Parts: sequence; C-alpha cells; structure tokens
Amino acid sequence: MNEFAFPDVEQLMKQGIVEVKHWLESAGMSASDFVKHGNWWSGLAESTRTKIFQESQPNMEWAQITISIYENMDRYSSTGCEACMTSSMMLRAKLINMSGPKADNSVLDIQKIVDWFFEGLPLTRQETETKMKLSLKQLADLYPNDLVGLRKIKNRLNVIKVLGDGNKVLLEEELNQWLNIRDKLP
Repeated sequence: MNEFAFPDVEQLMKQGIVEVKHWLESAGMSASDFVKHGNWWSGLAESTRTKIFQESQPNMEWAQITISIYENMDRYSSTGCEACMTSSMMLRAKLINMSGPKADNSVLDIQKIVDWFFEGLPLTRQETETKMKLSLKQLADLYPNDLVGLRKIKNRLNVIKVLGDGNKVLLEEELNQWLNIRDKLP
C-alpha cells in the first residue's frame, strides 16, 4: 500500500481553492485512510466549510469541496458515517435557503436531500408513531435498536425542517407528515 502524506490542514487551507482541489484530486481517499485519518478529514471538512460563508454570497466551489469530503467520509467508512451525511445535507439545506433550489446543481438540488431522507429511514412513519407511544424505558428495554433508529430519524428531520423553514421550498405532504412528529421523537 502506498502511504500518502497528509499535510497540515491549516497550511493546506492557506492555499487557494485551485490548489486545495488539486491536492484532493491527487490524494484520493480509501477505506484505510478513513480509519487512520478520519479526524484529519473531519478537520478538513470543517475548514473548507468556513470558506463557504466568508463573502456575502456563499462560495459554491468551496461548498462542493466540503460536500464531497463529507460524502467520501461516509462512502469509505466501514459502517457509513451518518453524522457526515447529516452535515452534508444540512449544508445543502442552508445553501438552498440562501440561494434557492436548482435541480441541475449538485449542491442545490432538493431531490438529493429528499432521497437521502427516505432511503435511510430505519422505520416507516407508522412504525415510528407506534414506537413513540412507548416510554423511553420501554423502548430501551424492548427495542434498543429502534431507539437509535428514532434518533436517526429525528436528526434527518432536522435537515428537512431547516429546508422547510427557509421559505424557498414547498415540502411534499409526506415530509410535512414526518415533520409533524419530529418534536415528539427522542
């Protein structure tokens, strides 16, 4: 295996966007990189994220870089990285609220968020509503995995809520029905 040298994040970020993009293209990422250097990639994602909002209008090139880092972290994690994808989708939602939706734009396409929300649901809405009738203790005792799943649903709904609160998007009825139960989730 060819060991790649990871630069200091602060030094890398002092370079321009072209240099950072070039470094990322040449660095690539593998599953072993994520295991060994996951914190480094997280730091880079957060550093690139700050570049997005330095001007009056969001910088979509930095946004694309940040999203690709989050999504690669998810892709190369052996178990997936739900927090990475939530961060990616939350960033998309905020940018859509600022710039408006654009179906042909990889950052501003609402459908990416909607698909992510539904594809990763561990329970249906009806199953969720049934489980919510139980106390936290009952859930923990009877359905410990579902308790984690309910929290995952709430985290995903937080992204949908941001998207809906921005007044740039009219949410479909199914998403609104999910949002109606969001505050009752653990």
